Amino acid sequence: YLKDKQILQYYTYKNGKLNGLTKIYDKSGNILSEGNYKEDEKDGIWKFYDDGKVVQTIKYPLPKTPLKVKKKQTD
Repeated sequence: YLKDKQILQYYTYKNGKLNGLTKIYDKSGNILSEGNYKEDEKDGIWKFYDDGKVVQTIKYPLPKTPLKVKKKQTD
């Protein structure tokens, strides 16, 4: 909270762990991001905002398998 009781971050907990909706705001009250947690891990679609417009969405959990990178063969 700010001094004027404005919420900057909103989290929900269950049994001491992050579970449910989370919203994060800047000092002007504009939303920066929102999404859900499940057992302390980001879960589902998270939205990231700039000037009140969605600029990025990320689906969690992220893949756990590493990306395969092809190496260039040199002679």
